[in-house]
Amino acid sequence: MKDVFISYTSADQAWADWLAWVLEDNGYTVDAESLETGPHSSFVQVMQQGMQQYRRVLLILSPALLKADAATPSGLSTVNMGSMRHYLIPIKVENCEPIGYLGLVAGINLAEKTEVEAEQTLLEAIQAILRSQEPPEKIAEIQKVKTNSVSPQSLQGKELSECDPSKILFIKNIRDPNGKWAYTPERLPQMDEPIKERVFDLYWPSTGRGAKSLYKGDLMLLNQQAKITHVVEVLDSKVRENSAGYFRWVRIVWMPDEDDWSQLPHQREVLGFEPPTIGGGTAYSLANLSELQKKWKSLEAFQQHVFQVLTGTLKPQDSWNEDYKYRDQLKLRRCTTTVQGYRERLTDDLSIEMMQIPAGRFVMGSPEDEPERQSNEGPQHEVRVPEFFMGKYPVTQAEWRWVAETLPQVNRELKPDPSEFKGYRRPVDLVSWDEAVEFCDRLGLYTGRTYRLPSEAEWEYACRGGTTTPFHFGETITTELVNYDGKDDLNGSWSGSYGRGPKGDYRGETVPVDHFGVTNTFGLCDMHGSVWEWCLDHYHDDYEGAPTDGTAWTDEGVTNESRVRRGGSWGVCPGMCRSSYRHVPRGSSYYLGFRVVCDPDLSRKERTKAEQQQIEVEGLNKQVEALKTFQSELEEAKVVAEWLDQQREDGMAEKLGKSALAQYPLIRRQASKKSVEAFYFTLGQFLENLSHCLIWGRNNSLVEPVTPIALDDKAYIFAFESLKTNIPSQLPPNGVRQLNDYIDNLLEFLPTHEHLQAD
Repeated sequence: MKDVFISYTSADQAWADWLAWVLEDNGYTVDAESLETGPHSSFVQVMQQGMQQYRRVLLILSPALLKADAATPSGLSTVNMGSMRHYLIPIKVENCEPIGYLGLVAGINLAEKTEVEAEQTLLEAIQAILRSQEPPEKIAEIQKVKTNSVSPQSLQGKELSECDPSKILFIKNIRDPNGKWAYTPERLPQMDEPIKERVFDLYWPSTGRGAKSLYKGDLMLLNQQAKITHVVEVLDSKVRENSAGYFRWVRIVWMPDEDDWSQLPHQREVLGFEPPTIGGGTAYSLANLSELQKKWKSLEAFQQHVFQVLTGTLKPQDSWNEDYKYRDQLKLRRCTTTVQGYRERLTDDLSIEMMQIPAGRFVMGSPEDEPERQSNEGPQHEVRVPEFFMGKYPVTQAEWRWVAETLPQVNRELKPDPSEFKGYRRPVDLVSWDEAVEFCDRLGLYTGRTYRLPSEAEWEYACRGGTTTPFHFGETITTELVNYDGKDDLNGSWSGSYGRGPKGDYRGETVPVDHFGVTNTFGLCDMHGSVWEWCLDHYHDDYEGAPTDGTAWTDEGVTNESRVRRGGSWGVCPGMCRSSYRHVPRGSSYYLGFRVVCDPDLSRKERTKAEQQQIEVEGLNKQVEALKTFQSELEEAKVVAEWLDQQREDGMAEKLGKSALAQYPLIRRQASKKSVEAFYFTLGQFLENLSHCLIWGRNNSLVEPVTPIALDDKAYIFAFESLKTNIPSQLPPNGVRQLNDYIDNLLEFLPTHEHLQAD
């Protein structure tokens, strides 16, 4: 008999997913079914089946349920279900008044609780209810499992070797009674050496014998002839046998040898990345896992990832083809929230998600009794913030690279790949304030919208999402939701926990955006931790005299290095990730990134015609300035080419070659100007070709014997023709036409052109 059946309306599916995830993650067996789409015509039928097959039936109680047909007088509200009352547990997820029979049944109230509070309330209630009804034989069985789980030291190497070759069919993944994995790196010394180093062969029939009788989330089925290199825990000391061979229940972490990993496509799906190997095919062991596995900083973190994949709570996503629908169905949420926004499309596969942040008022800063509060977070003051749009995530490396390589320069060059930690879906880091502004300016010219960095007030307002707690999801923080340093500092400078929260992991690097699948009420991800985020404001020691209208607080004559950063990062303590924490950086570092904001749609009706015209004029002026810059750079290139032409008129072939070589480094330096980079690069190729032709002419060994002047003319024409046929397609159409016309004019001007044709 399974533990729990969850019944819900389609409007509450996100809550049903969350309940199932929490319960399964804590060892309960769960099924779920929608009242609208399930096979039962009424909830009474659901209860009748639930009493026979499940220990309890959970009904998600919300306004949506009370409006559904299942809760009408013909459905549930007026029915006397008698003995069904013992099995039904209503789960209230929103404030509502249950009607009829539902009002008489004791349930669990999760409404208006934080994620941490809701999970704790749910698990404590379910544990108390199910344990109170355990039959004596079931209690004995639970105690037996506990004993096996917490006493791995009794395992002997010879017990496993008796099954040589071992035929282990099913690999069960469970936790010990405390909700932790049995083995962590700290407990490795407790293992016997034969167990740590032995490699066990696994043979599993491709027909999947016996698999259908077992539940999803309990089992991991490996491919044929895989090798189990980490037996983490044996749950059953008795070797069992059937027609397929020997097997026993175990929990493992596994890695292949160098020659075997390609045979395990399913392993790569579970891991979400290509498994590392050791040269020479040396087998992995638990003892050296932490040294070899770069992605996972601890054995427990790796096991947790595998467990989430197997239970369906984590899906590996391709970095370029992300399933946004799945990402939006978040597992960790306090309530279902509808948010609005748009996508700024860059390419068919790449776009920046922008979330609408509604206008409102909030109290900026932190109260004096907030743990780890800093003096620069006060005094608290009310701020009115107009509506704006903010990026759902920090700017990713894919978005940064596209803008840096594709869009014309406005004020400064952008390196396409500045980040310390590489990954298209990871946030860009090592970005200065000026570079972040350049990104916004380029994006604004390309889209016609006003992109910029947020003001401090906008950032904190968006981060809080209507909350007044230290973090937008509650009073404390955990590394299961945020990327920060959850370990105590070795020198005692900070604690890895905040308030009553737990200590956690230290990943030591960035992770892909939306790695944790958690948003605030505005739909924003990764507002805490990850990377520090630049703001428009200059840093001030406190809020005395700060604006109250949401605008940035800037000072004349102050360098941009003193701009404020917000949000914390992967390398700081939890207290520095609070919504109100403020910090001033210097330059750029691999802790620093940013996210963009955009002012509301310029076509809104409430804008006056004069305002709209002024906005349009400003946009046109920016485009005109950019065009002037492009034209001036083309003029510079034209001067270089005219100088070369003058050298040709003087008949100074040898001087032409030497001068071309001397001018080549200058043109290569000019190539750093992104708006005409392709033009300069092609011109540089021309000079290089020209110099080679002159050298060939002087050597008179790689071409047919002709007079020196004719040779130089031919080389010159050849180089210009080569330049014309290799004009890059990425040049603006107007630039291509100008370049073609200019080359044609130069070819016609050559005095010996007729001689070459006759020759």
